[in-house]
Amino acid sequence: PVARISAALGKGRESDRHQWRYAPNVPPPQDLPVGQYRRMGHGLHAEMEIKVAQGHYGVDRVGNPEESGRLVFWIRSRHHRIDKTMLAVIADFVPGGVGNALGSNSGGRSLDNTLRWVAWAPTDWVLADISISTLAEGLAHGDVTLFASDGTLLALGSQTMVVVHHDKKEG
Repeated sequence: PVARISAALGKGRESDRHQWRYAPNVPPPQDLPVGQYRRMGHGLHAEMEIKVAQGHYGVDRVGNPEESGRLVFWIRSRHHRIDKTMLAVIADFVPGGVGNALGSNSGGRSLDNTLRWVAWAPTDWVLADISISTLAEGLAHGDVTLFASDGTLLALGSQTMVVVHHDKKEG
């Protein structure tokens, strides 16, 4: 395994703030059912509560390919507050967008994962807007945009991953 970490920290001189990317118009989390992950009670997914606003998540995605490659859900931790560290964890849900796009129990093992902090706003729920752009030769490329519940753009992320078909791997 090879690990490479890089960061750009600090602030520029410009004090203006503009936002051109906006949260999709979706129902609030309290109006949506809880998503059921295929292996409930195990690992990271047991720590998170997810409410799908667009696309398919977990057991719901099998047989339901999302033509747009887009998965939008509200997410929060059951035990930890939302902070920059938790945003990094949430951004790593991009592989779930692969199964949504394909309509299968598929995901990915990350080859690269970049997160760009934008701004901070206190929030209990984060709206994750995941788009899978392409899948070719066993690799998928996707992006995530994370918004606070008030619509503030919190972070942008991208990921390249080796596609994994869980049903084939797990029998």
